[in-house]
Amino acid sequence: MKKQKYIINIEIVQTAIEKRTGKRPQKKEIAEKIGVSAQSVSNWRHISVPPIIETLVKLSEISGLSINNFITRKNE
Repeated sequence: MKKQKYIINIEIVQTAIEKRTGKRPQKKEIAEKIGVSAQSVSNWRHISVPPIIETLVKLSEISGLSINNFITRKNE
């Protein structure tokens, strides 16, 4: 049985923020707003280190999206 992992599609978060503010934020700016390192944001895309739930909530708050909108299931 394949193990399922979840990744954050940060591009969806960036697009949602851009639609709300008129400016597309860099990953570094998102990292600063939610209190994590830019490297953490990069790691999420590559499934290296999953974010903690508080981080998911912060991403949801700054993007105006439900967490389900930017989480993707990936089979291994």
